[in-house]
Amino acid sequence: TCLIMSDSKPTSPSTLTHTGKYLVIVTAFLGWFFGGMHMAITGGSMRSAAKSLYIHAGGDVVTADDNGAANSLVKLNGFSFMGFVQGAYGLGERF
Repeated sequence: TCLIMSDSKPTSPSTLTHTGKYLVIVTAFLGWFFGGMHMAITGGSMRSAAKSLYIHAGGDVVTADDNGAANSLVKLNGFSFMGFVQGAYGLGERF
């Protein structure tokens, strides 16, 4: 292979003026500021949208299958909240 070498000298990096430096800082600040505003607005609206979708999809209605699944999980784990409280505080012996 043949390498072609140029006679051009490397250029020095350009420097920013004071106005350019301030412009970079102001742009970075505005990006940070409006990015935070975007996150705050999106979080609030997405919660409302998710709740609305959940209700429209019928997620707020508990079915017999849901109750059966919850009861089987409690039995599978051998754990109920009141049993845990009674065992932890020794209340089962008093009642």
